[in-house]
Amino acid sequence: MTTNTSASLGKSKSIHKAILVGCILIPFNSYWIVTIELGRNLAYPTCISLFFNVVFTIFTLQALNLILVRLLPPLAFSSHDLLIIYTMLSIASGISGLDMMQDVVSNLGHVFWYATPENDWKQLFWRHLPKHLIVDDLKALRGYYQESSTLLIPLHIRAWLVPCLMWTGFISLLVVMMTCLNVVLRKQWIEREKLSYPIIQLPLEMIRHRDLSGLFGNRTLIIGFLLAVGIDLLNGLGVFYPVIPPIPIRGYDLRQLLTEKPWSAVSWLPIRFYPFVIGLGFLIPLDLSFSCWSFYLIYKLQLVIGSAVGLRSLPRFPYGNEQAVGAYIGLCALALWGSRRYLWSISRKLLTLSSPLDDTHEPIRYRTATLIIIGVAILLLFFCVKAGLTLWASAIFLASYFSISIAITRMRAELGTPVHDLWYAGASGPDTIMVNIFGTKGLGPANLTTISLFYGFNRDYRNHPQPHQLEGFKMAELMKINSNSIFIATIPAIVVGSFASFFLYLIMTYRMPGDHGSFVGREAFTRLEGWLNSPVGTDYPGIGFMGMGLAWTNILMWLRTRFLGWPLHPLGYALSGSWTMNLIWFPLLLSWLIKWVVLKHGGLKAYRQGIPFFLGLILGEFVMGSVWTIIGVLGNSQTYVFWI
Repeated sequence: MTTNTSASLGKSKSIHKAILVGCILIPFNSYWIVTIELGRNLAYPTCISLFFNVVFTIFTLQALNLILVRLLPPLAFSSHDLLIIYTMLSIASGISGLDMMQDVVSNLGHVFWYATPENDWKQLFWRHLPKHLIVDDLKALRGYYQESSTLLIPLHIRAWLVPCLMWTGFISLLVVMMTCLNVVLRKQWIEREKLSYPIIQLPLEMIRHRDLSGLFGNRTLIIGFLLAVGIDLLNGLGVFYPVIPPIPIRGYDLRQLLTEKPWSAVSWLPIRFYPFVIGLGFLIPLDLSFSCWSFYLIYKLQLVIGSAVGLRSLPRFPYGNEQAVGAYIGLCALALWGSRRYLWSISRKLLTLSSPLDDTHEPIRYRTATLIIIGVAILLLFFCVKAGLTLWASAIFLASYFSISIAITRMRAELGTPVHDLWYAGASGPDTIMVNIFGTKGLGPANLTTISLFYGFNRDYRNHPQPHQLEGFKMAELMKINSNSIFIATIPAIVVGSFASFFLYLIMTYRMPGDHGSFVGREAFTRLEGWLNSPVGTDYPGIGFMGMGLAWTNILMWLRTRFLGWPLHPLGYALSGSWTMNLIWFPLLLSWLIKWVVLKHGGLKAYRQGIPFFLGLILGEFVMGSVWTIIGVLGNSQTYVFWI
C-alpha cells in the first residue's frame, strides 16, 4: 500500500511538473509563431499537419535531457513528461496559428480603420457589429496600424481588454468542445478501429527516447537527418553569401510552359522538392498519396476542360470550394455512420441502460463529457446570439463548423494527411453552406455581418487543434500511459494558449506597426460589402456542386469497400482543390513512387527498414529550418525559409 501510494504521488508530481513546463513554454512558443508567421514572414509552421516548432522544442528538451539525466536526474524529463508537453504545445500552436487567433485579432479593428466614404462601410454594417467583440477606438488603432507604440498603456488596454476576454473565452470553449468530442470518439477510433495515425510516427519515436542518444541510435535515421540538415544549411548560407549555389528545392513552375489556351487555365502548377514532405508522404498509405496528387491533377484538368468548352464563364467554376465543403461533410457523415453502434452504446450508457462499454479508463466518464458538451454548446450558442446571429443561424453555423472539425480529425487519424486546408474557408465552410442554401437575402445583414466577423477563426483549417488532441490520446495508448493526464493537460494548454496568443500578437503589432493581417479583414468585409450591395437568393449551382462533393465522397468510399485494391480514396478528392496541395503534390508523387518501388521490390521488411531514413528527413529539415527562423527573429533579418 505504501509503495503504491508513493508511486502515485511521484507520478502526480511528474504530471504537475510537465504541465508547469508546458505552461511556461506556451507563451514563448506563441511569440515565436506569431513573429515568424505575421511579424517577419519567415515561415508558417502551422500550415502543415506536423508543427515544426513543436518538434524542434521536443528536440531541444531531449538535448537538455542529456545533461539533466547525468547531473540532475530528478529534473530530467520522462517520456510521459515529453508527451504532455508535446500535446500542450501542439494544441496551443493550433490556437496561435495564422488561421485562428492571429486572424481573429487582425479582424477586430479593420472595419473602422479602413472604412472610407467610397466603401460606405459605416452605413452598410457598422450598426450590426457587437461592441463587446470589436475595437472601434481610432486613437487606440493608430498605434496598431501606423505608429510604433506599446500595448501597455491605459488607452490601448481599455480598447482591447473586453474583446480579448470575450474572444479568448470563445476560442477556449470551441477547443474544449473539440476535446470532449475526442473523449467520446477515442475508444472507437483508437482501440476498436485501430486507425494508423501516420502523422505521429516522428513525435512518437522522439518521445519514446528520453534524450538524443537514444533517438540517434539508428544509423539510417542519422543519414536522413544529415541530408536534410545539409540541404537547409547550404541554402541558408546562400541567403547571406550569394556565391554559394543553392539546392533548388523550390523547383519550377510549369505554368511558364502552358501559355496557350486552354492549358493556360491551370494557372499555378509548381514543382517542389520539400524533403520533409517526401518524408511525411512515405509514412502515409499508398492509396492516399496516390489519390492526393492524382485528384489534384484531375482538378487542374477540370480547369482546362472548363476553359475549352466555355464553362469558365460561370463565376466560380469548377466550384472547388463547394465541392470541398461537400466532401468534408460527407467524410464526417461516413465517420459517424461507421461509429453508429459504438455511439448507440454510449447513448444507452448515458441513459443508465445495459451497455458493453466500460469508461473507467477513459480520460473522463462519458456522462461527464456529454454534460460538458451540452453546457459548452449552450454557451457557444449564447455567444453567437449575443454577437448578432439569430438562434437558428447560430445552430447551423456551429453544427457545420464541428462537422468539418470531425472530418479533419478523422482524416488525420485514418491516413495522416499532411495538409487539410479549405482555402478561404469563408467560401468553403459554414459560410458557404449557409449563403448557398439561404442566400444573402434570406440571412439578412445582421447574420452576414456576424459571419464576416467570425471569418477570423473560420477562414481556413490548416492548424485546426482537434486532431492534435486525439493524436495525444493515441500516443498515450501506444506508450501505455493513462490518457487522463493528457486530458488534464489540455485544459491549461487551451486557456494559456488562447490568452497568450491574443496578448502577444498585440504586443508584436504595436511594436511593429503595419498592415498586420489586414488581408483577412479585407477578404471578410469586402465580401460582406458585396453581399449587402448585391443581395442574392439561393445559389442553386453552389448547392449542386456541394451535393456533388458529398455524392462523390460516398461513391468513392463505396467503391473502396466493394473492390479490393481500388486506388482512389475520397480524402484525396476532398483535398484536391486546397491551396497547400499546390505546394506538396509533387513531393507526394515522389514519395508515392519511392514507396511503391520499395514495397514492390523489397517488401514490407524493406519498407520498415527505410522508415527511419524518412523520419530523419523530416526531423533534419524541421531542426535546421527552425534554427534559421530563430536566427531571423534574434537578428531581425531575412533568413532561409524552407516552407512557405
